[in-house]
Parts: sequence; C-alpha cells; structure tokens
Amino acid sequence: MVTNSCAFPVVPVDSIASELENLHLIYFKLCLYFELLILVASGIWVVVALVVFQRTDILHVNSHRIIANVLVQYIFFHLIARIVEIAFMFQHYYYCKEAVTLVTDYKSAHHPTASPFYWTNLVKVYFIMLGAFTLPAFVSERFCATIFVSDYESNTRSYISISLGVVLNFISVLYTGLDISALWNKYLEVALIVVANVTALIVSYYCYRRSVQFYVSNITVGHHNHKIHYSLSERYLCAQNIRIAKILRKLIISAGVFNIFLAVIFILRLSSKGFVPLHMNYELFDIILAVYAGLIPFIIYHESKIFQREIRMIAAQFRSAPTCICSKFGSRRNSNAPLREHSTSVCPASQIPSLENVLGVKLTYKSPQHETEVYFAKLEQLWQQTLPANL
Repeated sequence: MVTNSCAFPVVPVDSIASELENLHLIYFKLCLYFELLILVASGIWVVVALVVFQRTDILHVNSHRIIANVLVQYIFFHLIARIVEIAFMFQHYYYCKEAVTLVTDYKSAHHPTASPFYWTNLVKVYFIMLGAFTLPAFVSERFCATIFVSDYESNTRSYISISLGVVLNFISVLYTGLDISALWNKYLEVALIVVANVTALIVSYYCYRRSVQFYVSNITVGHHNHKIHYSLSERYLCAQNIRIAKILRKLIISAGVFNIFLAVIFILRLSSKGFVPLHMNYELFDIILAVYAGLIPFIIYHESKIFQREIRMIAAQFRSAPTCICSKFGSRRNSNAPLREHSTSVCPASQIPSLENVLGVKLTYKSPQHETEVYFAKLEQLWQQTLPANL
C-alpha cells in the first residue's frame, strides 16, 4: 500500500466552520466591549453638551430645540436600547452558546415580538431615521433665519422649531413602520435619505452666500466713513447666520462622511448572506453610529469659544468639588486665619489672542484699551446713523 506523504491532512468542513465561528465570537466580543466604551463616553459627552446648551445662547433658540431633540432622544432611545442589547448578548455569550442569531434572525422566528431584540431594534431604527433627517431640519430652520433676517431675533417664531420637530418625529415613525412591515425597498429608503441630505447641503450653501451678500452689499464704503444700511439687530442676526453657516459647513462635511460610511455598511448588511460578514457589518454599523452621536457637540465645541469656556467652567467645578467639601469641614478651624491677598495680573498685549470679524478677516489692536475705544467708536457711529432714520 502506497501512501502520499506530501498530501495535506483532510480537515472536516464542520471543524473549519466551528473555528471560524469561534474566531468570529472573539472578534464580536471585543467589538462589543469597544462599543460599550464608546457608548458611555458619547453619552457623558452628550449630557454635558445639553447642560452647556441650557446655560448659554450659542445658537438661536429654534436651533437649540432641533439639536436638543436629537441629543435627548439619543440618550433615552438609542443609547439605552443598545446597552440593553449588549447586556442580553453578553448574557447569551457567557451562559449559552447560541447568542448571535437572536440579533438578526428575530424576523424569521415564529413569535418575533417575544424577543427583546425585536423591540430594541425597533427603537434603534426610529433613532437612525431621526438622525438621518435632523440635518435637513436644521438647515430648514437656518433658511427661515435667512429669510426673516430683519426681525428673527426679536420675533423668534417658535412655531418653526416646533413644526420641524413634529415633522421630523413623524417621518421617523413613518420610516420605522415601513421598515418593519417591509412595504417598500430599502434601497429606495437609503436613496431618499441621501437626496434629503444633499438638498440640505445645497440650501446651506445658498443661505451662507445670501447672508454674506446681504452683509457686504448693505455697507457703503466711502473715503472717510462707512455707512450702514441696516439696523443693529439685522447686523447681529446676519453675523450669527454667517457664523452658524461656517460651523454647519464643517458639520455637513463630517456628517456627509459618516452618512456615506453608514449607507455603504447598510447596503452591505442587506446584501450579506454569510454568517460572519452579516454580523461584522451589523456591529461595525453600531460602532460608527455611536461615534457619530458625539460629532455634533464636538464640532460646536471646536468652533465656539463660548462652548469651550463653559466646558472649562464645568471641569473646574468638578475639580474643585473635593476642595469645597474639605473646606467646609475645615472652615471653623481656619475662621481666624488671615486672608491671603490675591494679585490681579493684566495680560500683555503680545499675548492677546488674534480676533477675526464675521468674514474671517483678522483684526489687530495695540492694546485692550485700543480695542475698547475702536468698539465704542464704531457703536456710536452706528447709533448716529440708525437713530435719525428711526426718528
């Protein structure tokens, strides 16, 4: 009997499948731990952002409501639902060996509503649709601010944000119902989301260009003076529209990148037939979505000095909390101690941060006193031009 010593050992197909499944489970567990860490971090960051929005007026009140709508629902819907899903998956992973099929195969079961993953996935689909259409809603509010630039600050028109919030939530519920009932093609669903966001991009650019043209065209530059053809409230609101448009432009670029990734992964999930690719795309989609949730507060923090100042104040309050507690216990002992004198220091002119006007032109001043004099001189000039017209 002749045997071939160079032949490879024959490995049963079942053992190969089991090895791949074991490797996939290890990868899936690591992804779950990583996603749980991101969820906790993004949840804390979103709560801090909501506190800052409550304490400041970085954006218009209608813009605050639209952003707060998606951030609050992220905390109470998607974040809690996804943590519950992860808890159930960890329970199945460590106490029984058939965990992952409950995540994606709940629709094929005899009683799908009996699975907790059915309800958590329902909540997640609702928030995904809410986040997909939040950017068009925010751009719609900015379009109204551009149209009503003359009195949008004094007459806030709260019905705009309320109506946009109702429409946004209704669209999310409608999309969720259509997704569950499978009444239409999911590729059409992704296409409508892409069209809505591209339209928002075009409208945002239009609002930015119109605000800049309004800001520049109403200033007549002479040889010795500048004449302003609009009121101070219009100037303030137009400047706010330009600043928000700059923030929104970076937000749209970042959101567009994330939307492209999520759309590609979503399509891959629909076309995946194998066990491992399906669940890898499922987990990757949730990880990117968790990172995406903290994107809006981070961009506003990066672009807004007021937001950065409030974050530093909140951090200082947390750092000083143990000191305040200790000082309360030691206040009686140190009640007779002499008070220390605090010296005030003035920032030299060389360390004064560079300032920019609304259009991004750098402003240079010799000293803080010079900056104050220039500011009040321009303010007095504006008053002299606007008061006779109003009288």
